[in-house]
Amino acid sequence: MQFLPLLVVLLNYIEFSSQETVADDEFTLSVNDDQVQAVVDVPFNFTISIHDVKWTNKPVVLFWESNGVYVVPRSELGNKLVFSKEGPGTQMVQLEANLFGIFNLRFYTLDGGGKKTFLAGGPEIKLVVKRENIRKKIITTIAVTIIISVALALMGLDLDMQVVLATLKKPVGPLIGMFCQFILMPLFSYFLGWLFLETNYEQLGLLLLGCSPGGAHSNFWTAMFHGDVNLSCTMTFISTLGSFAFTSLWVFLLGTPLVGQTIPIPYKQIAISLASFTVPLIAGVAFKYKWSKQAATCRRIIARPFFFLVLITLPIIAISNNIHFFYLCSWRHAVSGACLGFLGLLFGAGFAVLFKQKRPQIIAIS
Repeated sequence: MQFLPLLVVLLNYIEFSSQETVADDEFTLSVNDDQVQAVVDVPFNFTISIHDVKWTNKPVVLFWESNGVYVVPRSELGNKLVFSKEGPGTQMVQLEANLFGIFNLRFYTLDGGGKKTFLAGGPEIKLVVKRENIRKKIITTIAVTIIISVALALMGLDLDMQVVLATLKKPVGPLIGMFCQFILMPLFSYFLGWLFLETNYEQLGLLLLGCSPGGAHSNFWTAMFHGDVNLSCTMTFISTLGSFAFTSLWVFLLGTPLVGQTIPIPYKQIAISLASFTVPLIAGVAFKYKWSKQAATCRRIIARPFFFLVLITLPIIAISNNIHFFYLCSWRHAVSGACLGFLGLLFGAGFAVLFKQKRPQIIAIS
């Protein structure tokens, strides 16, 4: 989920197909700003000026085109601009985007055969389209954080620190999880991207997904299926901590060569994720230590129904907030993502069985 906006941005940076260009000396174009800020589903505009024109009896007819099909014209002439010798040298481009992201816009002319001829010296506009309601996003983020924190605190009631320490002293399960998470999953994601996805940017998005540490959702599923919660939470903590090194390593080794540029790693967000996972768990453990009878009652009556509610509610919120993904998604993205998850499940369970782990541990590891 957290890498979906990054994937949308990367997808929209795909370059335009190479086209024939006109000579630079026919005329020049300039814009008031080569980066335009906008809000999704709200019309916006920018101005463009024409200079150094060798005027004839015919007007200069220009068109614009964006690499995002969700950027549409909002003027009577559509995406066409007409400059004449007697008319103004500046016109307004009116448009609207119904999907947030970063898009590029270029200008071209049409020859007698209707072939596009992009301007060699023409400006390229970067359109930065933001979400329609930032306040709603903030409120949603806070609400989700509270829900997950309460769920993790309830999970802390299930933790036995003696078992956690014993797991760390004999870390068979955590080592299997680390191997699958940071060795197999990045390799699987790279191979599946090569096999199914068409562009390097899409492959990078899948690689980022494969390199990401497991989140709290796996702990909730483990609890629902009566797996080893102690092992699951231990693995989540270790994998999030390990992502500082391993995610950076794989992105450097495989991600950077894909797109030819350095990919920034969100270390701050990883640290926040680690803290937001650990603090509620510790709070739950502390509550259990201080009020053991009340903790037992909460664990028996509230915990699993609340986990089930979280597992239903959060995907609905995620889908509604990232509905744009389904506009960009094709069968290739669906199949590659599903295969990545299935391979992680299969190999995690397989190695757990191979190393003679019991059913609760197999559930937690896979």
